Amino acid sequence: MSKRQDLSSIQKCKLLKSYNVLPKISLNDSAARLNVSYSTLNMIFKNHSNIERATMENESGSRKRNRTGKEEVVDKASKEWFLQVKKKMPIFMVHF
Repeated sequence: MSKRQDLSSIQKCKLLKSYNVLPKISLNDSAARLNVSYSTLNMIFKNHSNIERATMENESGSRKRNRTGKEEVVDKASKEWFLQVKKKMPIFMVHF
């Protein structure tokens, strides 16, 4: 196990499902069985509602970190603008 494991939201949901299948044992023993650190598993539990919401809303499942700005209104406006531009712009493949 590496010192730092960045997990995507899909991987975190899989960990939560795997934990639910395990017998009732301590969180430390569960972390060892799932091959993650205790602190990683603990943080996933603390943020499980946000993780499940992000997965249900079809946000990028491969994203490892969710970074947000200070102003929620600006974040929403930026995201809407980006999605509109993305729909309008064709994707060009450049071969060298």
